[in-house]
Amino acid sequence: SSKLPYIPRDNISRVIKGNDLFVRASKRAYLFLEKFHISEKDVEKILDFVDSTYEKKGFVSLSDIPLGNITEENDELTLPVIRDAIYKKILSRKYQLNQGNILTKESSKQNVISLLKNYIAEKEICSFDEITNKVRGLTGVEDRRYAFQVLYDEMVRIDTNRFVSTTLVDFNVGEIDE
Repeated sequence: SSKLPYIPRDNISRVIKGNDLFVRASKRAYLFLEKFHISEKDVEKILDFVDSTYEKKGFVSLSDIPLGNITEENDELTLPVIRDAIYKKILSRKYQLNQGNILTKESSKQNVISLLKNYIAEKEICSFDEITNKVRGLTGVEDRRYAFQVLYDEMVRIDTNRFVSTTLVDFNVGEIDE
């Protein structure tokens, strides 16, 4: 913005945020995708991995993508910025990024919440730690909000760390009302 003194900083930020040639790196800092280093070999590996994983599972977690030498070649960037750059530069033409770094083809309702609900659907007992580990596996970060939402929507908490299926709990409405 110092090189464009007559253009308000907010206008510059708005244009950059809406432009697919940039990835947000931090507050008021953006990566210009032309400066993102990735070899053709790594591009092929990523595309092969994503295509084959999608065929098997019906989704791909952005955090599962093999990074090869990409982190070393872009050592000034954080892992989330690298993943966002890979998505925008390589995968966005073919895949849709859904909530929680889940890649699907076309728009999909499949996201971290739906995948976690599918994961616990057949479980009778589940720990909070187990679900937070699953969240970390899907998103690459520990986001307790996803774990809490799914566990409280689908199960009943029985102690600090354990939840059980609602099929194991019998609430006698008459006795509770008394």
